[in-house]
Amino acid sequence: MASKAFLALLCFAGYSSGLQLKIEGRRTRHELLRRGNIDGTAALSNNADISYYTNLTLGGEVFTALIDTGSSDLWVAGSITDSVDTGSSSGVSYAVGGVKGPIKTSTLQFSGYTVQEQAFLQVTPDSDNKKGTGLLGLGPTSGSNIYATLNTSAGYAVLDRIFLQNTSTSNYLTVLLGRTQDPTDVFPGDISIGELLDGYSNVESEPKLEVTVVPVRESSDQHFQVLLDQNGLLGPDGQPVSITTEVDQTSNSKQATAVVDTGFSMSQVPKSVADAIYSRFSGAEYHNVTGLGEVWIVPCDEEVNITFKFSGNSYYIHPLDATMDASLMGITDVVNSQGQSSCIGSFQPISFAPSGQTYDMILGMSFLRNVYAVFNFGDFVADGNDTTNRGDPYLQFLSTTDPTEAHSDFVAVRLKGNDTTGGQSLNGATSSGSGGGLPKAVYFGIAAGALGLGLLLMVCAFFMNRRRKQSKPSYRPISSPSPPVDMQLNAASPPRYSVPPQYNYVMSEPYHDQPQMPAQAQVYDPQPGTYGHMSSTQYYHNTWGSQ
Repeated sequence: MASKAFLALLCFAGYSSGLQLKIEGRRTRHELLRRGNIDGTAALSNNADISYYTNLTLGGEVFTALIDTGSSDLWVAGSITDSVDTGSSSGVSYAVGGVKGPIKTSTLQFSGYTVQEQAFLQVTPDSDNKKGTGLLGLGPTSGSNIYATLNTSAGYAVLDRIFLQNTSTSNYLTVLLGRTQDPTDVFPGDISIGELLDGYSNVESEPKLEVTVVPVRESSDQHFQVLLDQNGLLGPDGQPVSITTEVDQTSNSKQATAVVDTGFSMSQVPKSVADAIYSRFSGAEYHNVTGLGEVWIVPCDEEVNITFKFSGNSYYIHPLDATMDASLMGITDVVNSQGQSSCIGSFQPISFAPSGQTYDMILGMSFLRNVYAVFNFGDFVADGNDTTNRGDPYLQFLSTTDPTEAHSDFVAVRLKGNDTTGGQSLNGATSSGSGGGLPKAVYFGIAAGALGLGLLLMVCAFFMNRRRKQSKPSYRPISSPSPPVDMQLNAASPPRYSVPPQYNYVMSEPYHDQPQMPAQAQVYDPQPGTYGHMSSTQYYHNTWGSQ
């Protein structure tokens, strides 16, 4: 597990202006990237080429910090003398390992701004988490382990503290990530709180993508997640890739739910989607790479072009983000069965639990490097109790990738200036690791067999149904036991996805000294609230602070 540090965000006491922070990209050792999903099903591989860091000061000590919009807790590795121990402990579990320690409070500072008495985990330094490093979760308080333990405003997440202390500052975070190996754009990135970066104000005219809300019981799994358009992923041939949502509680069964998260270097998509993207290329293989596991690999000279669509707008993915040079991860000699030097697909297959799924895919850095993203938390008021002026959370994307320039970048970096993409062709669409199609005679044989099987099943079903009607009633008698709970409210918990490149954030272990508060209790005040004008008796509510 790589050392992670988290970025500090500060209080605007008395200021109405926003804050801009420079962040620095760093590579992560590939042998530290292996992980699995928390429910113990098929392992996932999240492979980082880059993590984004900045510096912060906590209790007078300087830390290098990893920024992460997918989690909500702050932890640092090292001893902070100028701090107050709350008497409670907590932790964050990962698929492999984790961190835990006492919850303390201290002054968080950056560039003259200050958050007083910010709660954090003080972690003992070790070989994985070196002294002077840490992680800053920039998500909402509802996902905070620290808050679940303290259950008071003292445990609020960093951004919520900022928004609540400075009500004149707009409650949003913006992220602009640079790209390594990009010959035309700089690599480092920027984030801002409460203001837009210079030159990117056009994002205000982009569609506001409403954050979808998870069921009440899953509120600790609430993330910045939005609906992809129907037919909203265009594959390498420019045609829509078929996606079937696995989210039971979605508002639109024809649209996939996508979590947007800076903590994932490589995006996670359904296996069928990854197959549709990469299997079309000559030499592409679903391959076991040492240190990574099974991933799609594609010859590095193949230009992969895909596009995502949200609210009718298209967001083109740079071909340098669609596949990744394995050497950036310290991996050498990645070749396919034909001996061709190959790159790693940046949209990897993901596995889920069989039920209770709250999202279909996770769009990480490989997506976010192609947009300027606004994460709007909704409006807060001074005391955190008045919900009347608090809007619904949403995302906005401004496309930052020009297809013509991106093609030139690919030719310069991967093809050394010699454009050979004109001879590039695609195999027939497949759902496996090999390209090409089957002979027509085989298809006709399959179709005939399927028709015969279908007729046989219909006959069997008729006689079985007739027998069933004769033997017992087809409805549930009043005396039969009813389901013990409303399944819509208590579906099996989905795997909590990894937020930083090699971590899985969960709240499965009893790190805290106090009993875990139920998810619906993780709110800013005791007042009942609604989300999107829904009544309090409906299945969903706003876990982002509107209660």
